[in-house]
Amino acid sequence: MTLTLGDRVRYLLTAEQAAEINSRRFNASVDPGDWRPTGVQVHVGSRVIDGDVVALDVTKVSLDGQINGRALLDGNDVLWVTGVSEGTEPGTWQRPVGK
Repeated sequence: MTLTLGDRVRYLLTAEQAAEINSRRFNASVDPGDWRPTGVQVHVGSRVIDGDVVALDVTKVSLDGQINGRALLDGNDVLWVTGVSEGTEPGTWQRPVGK
């Protein structure tokens, strides 16, 4: 399977990424009296851990096989990742099962 733009693969979150995601979700609170007309993005979603597998939409494929993409999280936010290689450890991507 040769990856192209728009393909969806599996991505394994790293411990650092999981901490970042959980932190922004934990710290996401808005005081109802502090409404701002320009808008505030409150991040909500399920807690994640090191090694969790999420879907990743491929946005760039490099000649060396590394990819960039948008990891789809179980919530209202996403995680952008760059320079990701195929593999089995956290921080790598895998082909979808059966593809």
